[in-house]
Amino acid sequence: MLPSQHSIEKIGLAARALARRRAEQALISNIDPEKLQTLDDLLVVDAAVGQTRFQWLKSAPDAQAAGNLVGLTERIVFLRNLRIDPHLQARIPSGRWDQMVREGDVTPPWLANDFNVNRRRATIVAQIIKLGQKLTDGSDR
Repeated sequence: MLPSQHSIEKIGLAARALARRRAEQALISNIDPEKLQTLDDLLVVDAAVGQTRFQWLKSAPDAQAAGNLVGLTERIVFLRNLRIDPHLQARIPSGRWDQMVREGDVTPPWLANDFNVNRRRATIVAQIIKLGQKLTDGSDR
């Protein structure tokens, strides 16, 4: 006898949530507490740029014109100073990674603050890695 459709759906949703939590933990588990706090601080408005650093990073100009070079360089330096290892991506299955990146792409900073702490930090780490790749390689891996 099979469980009801409702039960199967509940099991599937629970498994998906568990997989997401495990991926988030795998991504941030070896990051030291000070760096995790730095990630949280990216969601606070920085007077120097007039917005959160998370939004500032995500709003990097796409065109590689001479006028955008300063902004691109500032963002690359900022990302490198965060010292997030891009190899952390390998800890996450590619489908889950893509989902985390997509979620981060559409998540405004005020909404990311509402995520639980691991989800928020994992989303930021995924965005930092993706943006580092985009700005230095010119790709959206």
